[in-house]
Amino acid sequence: MNKTMQLLKNLWITFRPHFFFVSGAAGLSGMAFAYLDPPLWRTLATFIICFFSYGLIQALCDTFDLETDRINAPFRPMVSGELPVKTVVLVLSVTLLGVAVIFFLMNPILLGVQLIALVFSLTYNGMKRIPHAGPLWNGIIVATLPYIGAFGISEARSVADLPPVIHFNAVIVCFVYAGFVLTGYFKDVTGDSQTGYRTAPVFYGIRKARWQVLPYSLFAAGGFVLYYWNRFGLWEKAAPEAKVIYAILGIVGVTLLVLSNIILIRDPSEKNSYGALLWYTRGMVLTFLSPVALGYWQVALGTAFVFMISMEYFLLKTRRTGQA
Repeated sequence: MNKTMQLLKNLWITFRPHFFFVSGAAGLSGMAFAYLDPPLWRTLATFIICFFSYGLIQALCDTFDLETDRINAPFRPMVSGELPVKTVVLVLSVTLLGVAVIFFLMNPILLGVQLIALVFSLTYNGMKRIPHAGPLWNGIIVATLPYIGAFGISEARSVADLPPVIHFNAVIVCFVYAGFVLTGYFKDVTGDSQTGYRTAPVFYGIRKARWQVLPYSLFAAGGFVLYYWNRFGLWEKAAPEAKVIYAILGIVGVTLLVLSNIILIRDPSEKNSYGALLWYTRGMVLTFLSPVALGYWQVALGTAFVFMISMEYFLLKTRRTGQA
């Protein structure tokens, strides 16, 4: 394999392609609630940026977390030395600058949303030293994606111009993703404890901390019910088929989140928590996609089908290491 191909392969691994579907689903939910038939290029650009944004966020956070990854995930390219940190920083800088230019052309307010996501990404590792802060801090980063989706395909110039359901959806995305982050902490206890991170499993111990994953799934279930709220007008306007697809995706999604909780509560060890994280990821993607069905059920169903099959393919490649 030549050097260019090896570089691209190492960047691909660093960007965690199995989680692109999480950010893609979060961004699509914002797009669905604000869609007003924009130019095709804006629709495509918005979705593509949202879809790949997880890779940018993850790679950026990893550049500050090399000490811990040397213990938890020594195979990762930046840790093994196969991928120079300077190269990652250069690629991220150029990519983020390019995204900023596209955002300016689409809707200048997106630059503010991008700045919020960037600041929270740069400070996330420091928040891992405060119990409970890390998951919510990371959740806020991902909660910017519904706003990127909404502003990217609309002419809204402030959050007040957006439909109220988008703010509600962003809160759901924040808390559900925070549960994902907390679940992931259980597989990293060894490295986190040795490098000074005070995540919940480190601070409270895995036996006490395991119960703390439940509220996030319950929050997702509560959010699923609240999309029926008359103020949003989604349920009343939805076609019968849309209501069925919404119910199926939502119920299956929340069920998988709860299944993940049960697996983790039964055995919160580092080895077992990897499996719990995979089930949480599946449930999270379906949970994010479910409200899309109320407006565009064909899009939600088709996207769920493609996303789940594709994600399984990429997740299979992580089982050898037990690190996602």
